[in-house]
Amino acid sequence: MEKKVAKDLQFFQVFWVFMFAAFFGSLIQILFNSVLQRRFVVCSGLVYGWFSVFWGLGAVIVTIFFHKMKESRDFILIILGTFVCGIYQYLFHMMEEHLFEMRFDTTSQFDVLNGRVDMLFCIIGGVLVMFWVKDIYPVFSNILGKVPAAMRNIVSIILVLLMAANLGLSGMALHRMGERYRNLPEQSALDVFLDLQYPNEFLEARLPNIRSVEVPTWMEELPVDWNRIKEKARDTILN
Repeated sequence: MEKKVAKDLQFFQVFWVFMFAAFFGSLIQILFNSVLQRRFVVCSGLVYGWFSVFWGLGAVIVTIFFHKMKESRDFILIILGTFVCGIYQYLFHMMEEHLFEMRFDTTSQFDVLNGRVDMLFCIIGGVLVMFWVKDIYPVFSNILGKVPAAMRNIVSIILVLLMAANLGLSGMALHRMGERYRNLPEQSALDVFLDLQYPNEFLEARLPNIRSVEVPTWMEELPVDWNRIKEKARDTILN
């Protein structure tokens, strides 16, 4: 019976992991920033609802890679989780920069790799991975497996469609926000709509740490003096 439930929930379980972690991750950020700033601060990665794509996607990745490691020793999960969190942070911030030319400013004394990875967060993330795999996910999965299939499917399909629309609209709004930061005028009716409905003030209130960045190419980020190489190549050709 357990195998049948696991098979039936293969897609929906991953989706609900995303929703669960995205919502509670956003609540954690709201609580943390509100305490630090001594005022209520909304922290959401989307234009509607309290959802953090960073936390949701991270939980999905952790679940996919670690869900069969419940019996592993705690320190192994913490070490592997710390390593995965570091890679995930770097790739997620790279994606933000190249898709939107925007980045959430999480500058701290523990930042490495051009501020894309926070080592303290990696360690905390490793501990969270251990608790997620051993305690939280098994209970969450068991509760989800008890929901009637018909209800689960209908609710999930509706939420998948709504979340897809929210993600798409949020992505377009952030992309247009990056263009406004670079003083690029609107090019279409969609740009005008985004400017009117989701101005910088609205997005900055929901994303208090967002900032524009100049995105280097992957070649520019390599520790290589490309100008010197070009000069040598030119001299070689001319001589």
